[in-house]
Amino acid sequence: MSFFQTVVNWLTNFFSWIEQAFLWVLDGLVVILQFVVFTILDGLFLVVESIIAVIDLSAVAFNYAAAWSHLPAQLIWLMNALGLPQCFTILGSAYLVRLGLNLIPSVFTRV
Repeated sequence: MSFFQTVVNWLTNFFSWIEQAFLWVLDGLVVILQFVVFTILDGLFLVVESIIAVIDLSAVAFNYAAAWSHLPAQLIWLMNALGLPQCFTILGSAYLVRLGLNLIPSVFTRV
């Protein structure tokens, strides 16, 4: 093998190692960035979930609405036992999430 071929092979291997090291570092940075973003979002969602859990007014509002409509107490109890207030809360939250997502322009959500 000639001297020139040996130098070319060494340079090829050297830049291949540099490329692999760069990709390894870049991959590590992406993993760290994902972890940081996930940790921040996880903390934010935990706070939002706790606030929503504390402000559970579904049964109270449902009971007042049922009392104002002069429903019998037995029917109000049955509705609460079936979980209708929670059902309406979930449906209302789903509608609010959907309406909130409609505020995001389609440029950012369509691929």
